[in-house]
Amino acid sequence: MLSNKTKISCIGCVIVTLILMSLAGDVFGQQAGGDKPVNALATKQQMILDRLSRLEEHMFRLREKLAEVEPENAAKLGEALSRTGELEVKDRVERLVSALEASKELNRAADDQDLLVKDFERILMVLLDQDPNDLERKERMERLREAKRELKTLIEEQKEQRQKATDALRAARAAKQVDAAIKKARQLLDKQQDLQKQMEKSDSSDQAQNKKNAKSQSELSDQTEKLSKEVEDISKSLTPNSDESDKDSDNKEAADQLDEASKDLKEASEKMKPSDGKKSDNKPGDSPSGEESDESEPNEKSDAKKTQDEAKEELKRALHRLEEAKKELEEKRDASKSGDAQRNLSDRTKKLAQKMQSKQGGKGKPKDNKGKQQDGKQQRGQEQDQGKQQQGENESKQSPEDKPLPGDENVERAGKHMEDAGKELDEEDVEQAVLEEDKALDELERAQRELEEALKQLRQEEKEDILRGLQARLSEMLEIQKGINSETLKLSEMDKELFRRAETLKCDELAKRQSELAKSAQTCVRLLEEDGTTVVFPQIMEQLTADMHMVADRLANNELGPITTGTQSDIERELSQLLESLKKLIEEQKKKDKQGGGGGGGAPGAAPLVPTSAELKMLKSSQLRINRQTTTADEARKDRSESKEDILGLLNTAADRQAKLEEMSRKIQTRAEKGR
Repeated sequence: MLSNKTKISCIGCVIVTLILMSLAGDVFGQQAGGDKPVNALATKQQMILDRLSRLEEHMFRLREKLAEVEPENAAKLGEALSRTGELEVKDRVERLVSALEASKELNRAADDQDLLVKDFERILMVLLDQDPNDLERKERMERLREAKRELKTLIEEQKEQRQKATDALRAARAAKQVDAAIKKARQLLDKQQDLQKQMEKSDSSDQAQNKKNAKSQSELSDQTEKLSKEVEDISKSLTPNSDESDKDSDNKEAADQLDEASKDLKEASEKMKPSDGKKSDNKPGDSPSGEESDESEPNEKSDAKKTQDEAKEELKRALHRLEEAKKELEEKRDASKSGDAQRNLSDRTKKLAQKMQSKQGGKGKPKDNKGKQQDGKQQRGQEQDQGKQQQGENESKQSPEDKPLPGDENVERAGKHMEDAGKELDEEDVEQAVLEEDKALDELERAQRELEEALKQLRQEEKEDILRGLQARLSEMLEIQKGINSETLKLSEMDKELFRRAETLKCDELAKRQSELAKSAQTCVRLLEEDGTTVVFPQIMEQLTADMHMVADRLANNELGPITTGTQSDIERELSQLLESLKKLIEEQKKKDKQGGGGGGGAPGAAPLVPTSAELKMLKSSQLRINRQTTTADEARKDRSESKEDILGLLNTAADRQAKLEEMSRKIQTRAEKGR
């Protein structure tokens, strides 16, 4: 004879079977039109319908039987039946059978099967005492995280596209400036050559002509230095910022060429400067005759010619670098004209917007009924009306996790701006393209902020639910543990040798209750591990679970010595302290909510379920428990109330937990350092 609890589990198994059959039907449905006959699919769907009918009848009967003896389980069955009726599961399966038998609307049938699978899962969660909202929230959070990941990629790629367009715009402007600089450099070179020829022809004794040549040379030097600064400014305009994006700019090679050209022009300017009339290092009066002075004039003239030749070479080098920079800029500008990459990014952005609007990528939105839908025969029109009605029903049953994600409209607008930017690039209006790309980036970043805020809110809701659930579980566990401890203590006061059948059976009963409590503790561990943001709490619950199993084993063997009772006291004390910590956390969170404060986020580095301050208190409590275990082992050794093996086992457990305590401390320290 099956217990009522087992019967509910069997019902859950039937629902799992229905889910698997629905999944199989969906796979075959996707292959319809191939070798698999559609009638076979209809048969499988009919099997699901028959099983569902039998399941409902069984649930009704079982609920009536449990109404008085197990009202909680009866309520679960009633809620599951209500959920089945609200979702119109049976009617929808019947429609699927009809659709498959008529071999029509197979794609829609496959979508309906997907929805049914989800609804079966929700009904199953009711029977398993799980909140369906948890599943919906987890699925929505996963959708948000996935959208956030895709959005991050799009933002990074859009920044790259904008960088290229910005580089192209800078390149176009700089190319014109470099072209003007090239003309100036050529003029300077021509003037320098003409001046050099004139100086070679002029008579060195003609003081007036020498002054005129020196003045011309000085002006030419100033003009060259001015051009050097202009070229330097052009280079800076290509990479105006010092961030990494400009360091990796496509215009960096041209900028480097311009920097070298500027240096060459500066060198040329230095060499062009006149010698300020210093013809010799000899002081006046060193030579009474003018012979040495006459001999030095040809040398000075030769040195001046050499310096001017060097200046000419520097100018030629600068001119060559300017021409190379111009070529580089024109190539980069031309390479960035194409809008193909921007349009590709636009298409991906629009697809993300559709995915954010509906989990099926926009299928939940009303379709346009114009065009081909207005054509065709009357029968086809009726089928379309039926399909439209079915689609409306599906939309009305749309689950919360399938609703549009925040920021979907921003992403949609970003895709439009990207498309416009692509058109502007095709038309070589790079300046307007950059403006459109800026708008696209702004929309994407707005969407990113909305997704982060939505994740933060859902994370906070999840955190509150977890804390409340843990509080309820720990409160129940504490009351049960107190009862077990009280009854164990009474038995421990009796001489074990005087135990009769009643006492032995009582120990067995207490062992079973302690073992059941260990399962509840393990459920808490699983919840905490799934959350994954707290270090100490799951470890303490894991240790409590181990202690409960150990106590259960000792109770089953009628071992009621100080190790058993001491460990039970520790379990009760630890549960009480954990419960008190949770109550404080929940109260603090309520105060924050009233004050408008938030907590937790969907991103890595989010606020943990349990704050560091609370975990440190748990560490202290854990250390005190290890101390008590050590003391218990020492006292048991002295009064020989326990076996050596049991005492050694307790000490080994304490040593192992001491090592884990050290490891937990390091993890908390590492997390705190990362959060600075």
